Amino acid sequence: MKSNKNKIIVVGLGYVGLANALLLSQNHHVIGLDLDHNKIALLNDKKSPLQDPDVESFLGKPDLDLIFHTFDENTSRTAIMSLLPHQQIMMRN
Repeated sequence: MKSNKNKIIVVGLGYVGLANALLLSQNHHVIGLDLDHNKIALLNDKKSPLQDPDVESFLGKPDLDLIFHTFDENTSRTAIMSLLPHQQIMMRN
């Protein structure tokens, strides 16, 4: 059975990246990447690296499709590519 979930990579898990990764993981398969190994360790333990109670409670949700990984100098030399489907937007006056 084929999943209709998109696969999304979020690079950088600061305030903006982490919030987007959490929200997107409700309906899509999300991989969160960051250089900070301590931050990734906290996230994998379902603990927020940010002082944000909403992030902390979101991390405790069991139905999120989200994994976290670090990438280092060697990994960052390889191509990390995220392809977004192009959708033509028509503007009307």
